[in-house]
Amino acid sequence: IYGLSSLSTGGITLLLLPFYSRIFSPSEYGTIEMLTIITNFFNAILVMGMDSAQSMYFYKFKKEGISKQSELVSSIFQWRIILGIFSILITAIISNQLNNIFFGGELGLIYFALALANSFFIQIMTHSAEIMRLTYKPLEYLKINLSNSLLAAILIFIFVVVLKKSVIGYFMGLSFASLIISIISWGKLRFFINFKKLYWDLWPSIFKFSLPL
Repeated sequence: IYGLSSLSTGGITLLLLPFYSRIFSPSEYGTIEMLTIITNFFNAILVMGMDSAQSMYFYKFKKEGISKQSELVSSIFQWRIILGIFSILITAIISNQLNNIFFGGELGLIYFALALANSFFIQIMTHSAEIMRLTYKPLEYLKINLSNSLLAAILIFIFVVVLKKSVIGYFMGLSFASLIISIISWGKLRFFINFKKLYWDLWPSIFKFSLPL
């Protein structure tokens, strides 16, 4: 079932390629791909191997109960929010330099902001999917990933074809889809979220395991 999740989301992307090649010019498609590459680089920074660390500590804390597991999940959630906001701010500061280097100064800040927002929301959504996997709920894991891909395709069609937003519409569709699915999926996992305090005391142990990865 987990394999089906990857297969279905990848299949949707593949089936949409002819559609994208019709609605975007080669230049626009190149812009989308370059922004995607840049955000993928930031994704690696945002993840920091924490997905693997979460898997290891989640089962390690199993004997201590769901309250301890929720502290772990909340700790990683908090770090991703802090790092995500910090990365977006840094990128906003250097967006002019990135724009000049990769796009010849043709893009505005909104392009980078939307691309990074999508990257941030994707990480939050993926985090929820991983919890579904760790709690042995493969169908919920499949629903999260599949519904995100389908909703993104629908929203991209609305923003790009109906509202004529072009490249900006593409990233708006991705961002709104991942945000909506994140809210829905974490609503189902709210008992794993406890923001009564900042669980920074768990970060050294998590980083010791995750950073080498």
